[in-house]
Amino acid sequence: MASLGLLRLGFIIDFLSKATLIGFMGGSAVIVSLQQLKGLLGIVHFTSKMGIIPVLSSVFEHREEVRGFNYEE
Repeated sequence: MASLGLLRLGFIIDFLSKATLIGFMGGSAVIVSLQQLKGLLGIVHFTSKMGIIPVLSSVFEHREEVRGFNYEE
């Protein structure tokens, strides 16, 4: 997609349906938001996978690393 802007081929996006564009942008937003959980929660050991299931399972597996939820202090 980035090469479309570089090659001035952005007009091709006009031929995609609105539902396709909304789905693509929504999916991208979910993936980016989930990847930001690592920094937001302060988790050191985090998955490098981009799927929703691996990211959420990584958050739950390493919930003891989350800042603010350390019950040992």
